[in-house]
Amino acid sequence: MVDTIYENSHPSRRSTNGTFCFGYVKSVDVTNRVCTVKTFFATSDALNDKHIKNCRWLSADAGPDGDDMTSIPRSDTLALVFFVLGEPFIFGFFRAQNKKGNAAGGAAKIPLTEGDKIIATRAGNYLTVKANGLIQLQCKDTLRMLFLPNKSELLILCRNHEIKTDGGFVSWRSDNALNTLHRALYRKDLAQSMVILEEKGNVSSSLIYRKAIGPGITPGSALSYETTIGVDGTVTTNVGILGQVLHSTVVKPDGSSTVTATGDVSVTTSLGNITAKATAGNITAKATVGSCSMEGSGGKLKLDKGKVGLGGPAGELVDLTTQALQLLIDTCTNMLKETHVGNLGYPTSPPTNSADYAKTVADATLLKAKLKLLAGGV
Repeated sequence: MVDTIYENSHPSRRSTNGTFCFGYVKSVDVTNRVCTVKTFFATSDALNDKHIKNCRWLSADAGPDGDDMTSIPRSDTLALVFFVLGEPFIFGFFRAQNKKGNAAGGAAKIPLTEGDKIIATRAGNYLTVKANGLIQLQCKDTLRMLFLPNKSELLILCRNHEIKTDGGFVSWRSDNALNTLHRALYRKDLAQSMVILEEKGNVSSSLIYRKAIGPGITPGSALSYETTIGVDGTVTTNVGILGQVLHSTVVKPDGSSTVTATGDVSVTTSLGNITAKATAGNITAKATVGSCSMEGSGGKLKLDKGKVGLGGPAGELVDLTTQALQLLIDTCTNMLKETHVGNLGYPTSPPTNSADYAKTVADATLLKAKLKLLAGGV
């Protein structure tokens, strides 16, 4: 609505035209984008020591529909007010003074150089555009990012980061003191919290690296995972739940390894597998191709195509059995050749049951041959 000639020429407006004053912002109406200023200096005596209401502050790129960039002042901010046809406008806000120490406050706490631009709040959030091209974004401990110019690109370095969505919340935090990186994840449907702890270098007197993943990485938590590398090169991987290690794998620099598990263990290759059942207590070794062997300093057991081979001192059973069969064969053979001196002093013919002795020799010889075949020649 356009003001009338009478309104424009009203004495109250004429008295303020072309005047300006300094004052402190006493209250702010954020919704209507206006504030009240208590003046302490003015070019017109009528505006000295006054409460000027409904002062509109200037906004960069302002539009009637609210599509503007606005900086809302704080109470006690020093402002410059000028008048246009009787309406007060705030030209800008000036750096206030700390009345206790009579020192400039606000953005001066952040180190700046000539030509730098900064937008800052007393909560510790700020955006700095350095004269050398560096863009720095700081949101307290939530987000810290550096934008570094690299030819036609910007390299982004982010130390701490948070993202919130309808589905949950994710945050990353870097701890310089402990040289660790923490990640927290919250899901509305699962309420899951995970932390990634990674330490490098002189982690402890015995470790040079440690990485742990789990809810808080604290004893008594849910399922967790941890990998460490010792100063001697030993790599250890632990998987546990509720503070108890359920599975541990240790690989040493000399090539040896140890697997400790409270549950079932299975080692599978394309040629066979070995399983150990924790509940039943059974240990099974199976070779799908070729033979399956167990060997120690005391002997050897070999399974090869249906044959059982026992070698070394463990093969005494086969040796004793074959020796007993050979003794039986020799005895029966000698009995077949046995002769007697008759009543008249002449040798008699072989015994009448020589066929039985001959059958025993044949059976024992066959049994001995089968035993050697079953032994697999070990």
